[in-house]
Amino acid sequence: MPQKYVEKVSSLAQIRNLPTAAGIGVFGSALVINHDGLTRTVSAEPKTAIYVDPDGAVKTLAAAFALVTATRKNIYMFPGEYVETAQLKWPSISGVNVQGLDGSGNVVISGPLTVPTLTVNPTCATTFEMFLQNVVLEHTAQVGLEIDNELSPTKKLIIHLNGVGFSQVSSGNSIHVTHTGAAAIRIYAKNCNEIEGLVLFHGTNVDDRVRFYDSVLMGGVTIAEAVAMEFTLHGCIVLAGGLAAMHGTVVQTISGCVYRTDAGVYTELANAYSA
Repeated sequence: MPQKYVEKVSSLAQIRNLPTAAGIGVFGSALVINHDGLTRTVSAEPKTAIYVDPDGAVKTLAAAFALVTATRKNIYMFPGEYVETAQLKWPSISGVNVQGLDGSGNVVISGPLTVPTLTVNPTCATTFEMFLQNVVLEHTAQVGLEIDNELSPTKKLIIHLNGVGFSQVSSGNSIHVTHTGAAAIRIYAKNCNEIEGLVLFHGTNVDDRVRFYDSVLMGGVTIAEAVAMEFTLHGCIVLAGGLAAMHGTVVQTISGCVYRTDAGVYTELANAYSA
């Protein structure tokens, strides 16, 4: 597992004195980050944002989820390995944002082996959106991210993934969309490096969408249902043969992608453009 290289600091001056290492800390009323000498404010609302730190007051993502309210939706996770003791269930409040404070794979989340690492199945009265950024979901003989609309079968679910990795320790789908309800489910993913297990999407609605940009999908993608839903890949690396189970009815757009074997052999993945 990668080692943490981020250092928590207590003053802006201390951050500026870290010319090469990254620094993260609270200065005044803001959370600030220094990387390669550049200082950036992440949040100026420490009273509403939730900070997760293995050495802090909120030590797990489950504990952070328990603090989420309609006016408190931003969760920032310091680098560390977060071994959750129970299945993680995403809050039913739309707009919750979980962001790792390190984009190098050093925010790692795992959980009990008998259930998915993270489940999204909200109870909502309107369209639901969630945002997950800069974390790694580790899964061992289990699903990494399970998505379903069983509890809100008539409401659209929109899943935003940015810089999310999936570490498949042995087996199990990295992303599994069960799709019990009839309403559309949409996945918008970018910079996901890498997704080691299969992405399995049970499509049921022509308004379903799966879009991956600049991502590595080394488990492939399967949409086996005869539904004219949208599937888009742009600038991606895909397991050789990893789209073989895609149903011909699915409306595919593929641009600037390649196949790769586990041994690192690259071959062409032909462009395809939907009508």
